[in-house]
Amino acid sequence: DFLGFAETEGVDSLKRWMDSNKRDVDEVQIISEFGFTFQHRQNGYLVSAKNEVVYYDKSGDGRLYVRTEVGGTGDYWDVLTVKDGRKILRSRNNRFVCAELSSVGEIISNREEAGYWESFIFEELDNGYFVIKAANDKYIGVTSDQKLIASESKEGAINFKLYK
Repeated sequence: DFLGFAETEGVDSLKRWMDSNKRDVDEVQIISEFGFTFQHRQNGYLVSAKNEVVYYDKSGDGRLYVRTEVGGTGDYWDVLTVKDGRKILRSRNNRFVCAELSSVGEIISNREEAGYWESFIFEELDNGYFVIKAANDKYIGVTSDQKLIASESKEGAINFKLYK
């Protein structure tokens, strides 16, 4: 059995172990430092089809925005895939992202723990992008002041890519 790996080795060492032991990803569970089970971890920058980058408001309440930033990359995100396929986003402020239902679905990075309400579904599109569906069954769009909000239909949602 694979008993763990050092932080410096990352998920690559687990992949090598899985390959050498002929194990499928469905057979493996990873217990993360956050106390929940996830199967896959990615990280990178979320960028819209309009080349707008996603960032969180570091000076305020952690609301997420998009902006066009020439030469900029936005904020770096950890994307954890849990066993049921849902995604959990963690920002560099070590807070988890959720759709704040008491604030009409504003997307905020301020949760200390991740649960169902801090999970999202990334639905792949034919154009190589994906749309993000929040726990309230609404898709992430953008308001006139560039805030991300979970209040859209799939057709009105922002198309995203994750860049490393």
